[in-house]
Amino acid sequence: MNQAILTYAIADRRTKIGRRVRESRERSNWTQQEVADFLHCARQRVSRVESGLTDFSPVELGLLAQEWKVTLNDFFCDWPEVLNPKP
Repeated sequence: MNQAILTYAIADRRTKIGRRVRESRERSNWTQQEVADFLHCARQRVSRVESGLTDFSPVELGLLAQEWKVTLNDFFCDWPEVLNPKP
């Protein structure tokens, strides 16, 4: 695979996951600082994840999903509403 395409794909994935983390955080009425405290990291890291500049580890995403009562699909899937229909 071309390096430029791979780099773009990774950045696009980070952006989508970051957006979904932010949406889940806001639905759960958490601040970035509360996420940082929960994960024992800097608030700036949470901001960078939500901006798509870096990632949370799979373990960190799992902890957030469990705490916020969402699934990992909510962070990774392009169509979470198809996989997790609302009752």
